[in-house]
Amino acid sequence: VPSSALRILREAELGQLERLKWEAPSLGGEVCEAVAAARSMGALRELMLPSCSITREEVRALVGAEHLSGLRTLGLEDNRVGVEGVELLVGEEAPWRELKSLHLQYNHLPSLAMRVVARGSLTSLTELIWGSNGEDPLGVYLLAASFPELGSRSSRFLAVRNKGARGYLEDALEGLEA
Repeated sequence: VPSSALRILREAELGQLERLKWEAPSLGGEVCEAVAAARSMGALRELMLPSCSITREEVRALVGAEHLSGLRTLGLEDNRVGVEGVELLVGEEAPWRELKSLHLQYNHLPSLAMRVVARGSLTSLTELIWGSNGEDPLGVYLLAASFPELGSRSSRFLAVRNKGARGYLEDALEGLEA
């Protein structure tokens, strides 16, 4: 059945499709290639690919897909994107300029990756789901500095869903206000 679904993904006219969630560890690379090649998916706003064994190579395919420019939510939780994949996701080459929510939890990312997100070009990001990745006070501080509208008084909110990181974030925001 998965290969039949992949064939549909590759061949069907999916121009009205706004949301796609696919969870298939053994087919992650093929799913990314199919989505990247499916130019008819221009209306896609939410792409969720949890537990698909996605690495930086599959991320590279997604980043090269200009028709994904309208994405608002990108979920790559429980994959293996690595720091290089994060650099691609938040870099200048990424087509999704209006991305609001990025889900990267359970990617076993080092704390350096948090700094990469903070220095990236995703200026419209309002939610970062980061759980079970590396974190450090400097990375969270850089996130807070990169997204100064953080906090409950603002319409923008960055959710770093790690208990430790949340404490760092509160400290960082207090430091920025002082």
